[in-house]
Amino acid sequence: MILAGAYGWYFVEVTNPHDCSMRDSVVVNEFCPASIYVPNTGTPNGDGINDTWGAVGKNIASIELVVFDRWGGVLFQTTDPNLFWDGVVSNEEAANHMYAWRLTYRFFEDESGQVGRQHERLGHVTILR
Repeated sequence: MILAGAYGWYFVEVTNPHDCSMRDSVVVNEFCPASIYVPNTGTPNGDGINDTWGAVGKNIASIELVVFDRWGGVLFQTTDPNLFWDGVVSNEEAANHMYAWRLTYRFFEDESGQVGRQHERLGHVTILR
């Protein structure tokens, strides 16, 4: 599977051990509706399931996700939609607890890349090990 990061043509060439190859292409031109989802629990216990936590979605133009402790201190912050919190704070595992988060984001509105208005959501995530 190839994850297309933008609209346009994508090319692939595959070669087998006998040096035979084939090339093909596909155009990505369908605009998927924008969406975002933030789970309410993370389980960073090393079992490979929900070991990282963050916002996931489609057609996200920009994002800022901040996780806070109970006193408002920043535990995790990212503007990279592909970077997720692993439940570690200052090289220490975060305690099993509920943490507040703030998410600010903008969606791509259409195929042309037009960016829509800014949205903000607040919530909490429970870390369970």
